[in-house]
Amino acid sequence: MKSRNVFLPLVSMVLALACWSHPRAQSDPFTTIDFPGATNTGVTGLNDDGQIVGVYEDAAGQGHGFLLSGDTFTTIDGPGGQSIGPTAINAFGQIVGSYVGSDFRSHGFLRSEDTFATIDFPGATLTQAWGINDAGQIVGMYVDVASVSHGFLLDGESFTTIDPPGALSTSATGINAAGQIVGRSFVEGIGLRAFLLDGGVFTLLIDVDVNGCCLWVGGNNDFGQIVGYYVVSDDFPRHVAFLLDGDTVTTFRFPVYTDTWAYKINNRGQIVGGYQELNYRVHGFLFTPN
Repeated sequence: MKSRNVFLPLVSMVLALACWSHPRAQSDPFTTIDFPGATNTGVTGLNDDGQIVGVYEDAAGQGHGFLLSGDTFTTIDGPGGQSIGPTAINAFGQIVGSYVGSDFRSHGFLRSEDTFATIDFPGATLTQAWGINDAGQIVGMYVDVASVSHGFLLDGESFTTIDPPGALSTSATGINAAGQIVGRSFVEGIGLRAFLLDGGVFTLLIDVDVNGCCLWVGGNNDFGQIVGYYVVSDDFPRHVAFLLDGDTVTTFRFPVYTDTWAYKINNRGQIVGGYQELNYRVHGFLFTPN
């Protein structure tokens, strides 16, 4: 794994890429998460009970999903052993994400207890699931036959397309208990922006220097806090994580290390994501506010 773009932002999902690391100082809010024996690990989702999901790459270069519950790691693969990429988990342990099928296309999935259901937006050439709330509502992204990406909401068995006005491409990545949806969209005449969809009304959020690319919105919690990452320069390191709380944007990187990506935040304010060392090895992290 030699690319700096190994988690940008799990575009290759399961083909891209957990024992707790040695404990850091108690006052340090960051904890490294590495799947035992993995060459790379990324943490992509968590719930309020502290259950964590993510992806890892084994010594043979094979990608897998995982669930960390307490101190126990469990590998998660799809039926038939497909590599999958979990991206979110709700309070009931339902997990969503994406996998590459035998047709070499990306499909979303919902894993609920022992069942594994494929999620495909009708008529789409590609589907990815990125977020789920406790009501089981799922958000994600699909690509239509014209190769244009759109966000979607899956509520029960009903799909709804999500596109801010003037959007040229959209991904919906998070949904909270109130049904507020966040994501990113490239809007004509404006550029790449984060968005909030609340009660049918779109609001474009933070205007950051992302050099025209690489803004990623990971998810939101019930208090309206939003996490993600963006590019701060063309120099290395490029990626910095952010927390948007009201009108305040706070950026952060994993201490000492380089690129940092934030993917999800729970109602306790805990944030999960990944960081990359100078040797390009990727680790997951859990940030717990003091």
